[in-house]
Amino acid sequence: MNNIIQNIVDSDTGSLSVCSALFVARKSYHASKLAEFLRAKEANIRSAINKRIESFKVNKGHTIRSMLEHLFRKVVLDHLVVDDELILEPNLVKSKVNVIMED
Repeated sequence: MNNIIQNIVDSDTGSLSVCSALFVARKSYHASKLAEFLRAKEANIRSAINKRIESFKVNKGHTIRSMLEHLFRKVVLDHLVVDDELILEPNLVKSKVNVIMED
């Protein structure tokens, strides 16, 4: 760590070296790219929210049905593999899944 600090500060003048200036510039560039990415992500989220609001205003019934369908999606399992054992019997699959999900 001390070597890094010594390389950054020029021993004769005490000023920042070219290497440290490049390091600071690179760090600044990455920070600006991250900020740009976060702004774009926030804009996408806001756009999706506004789209949902407009959809609700235009067709309330469709929007509510769509929301309810998303809440009640189910996963149907017809088989299960536990410890290299294939389980095909539906009641046993259900009980094993319940045990796994409780843990």
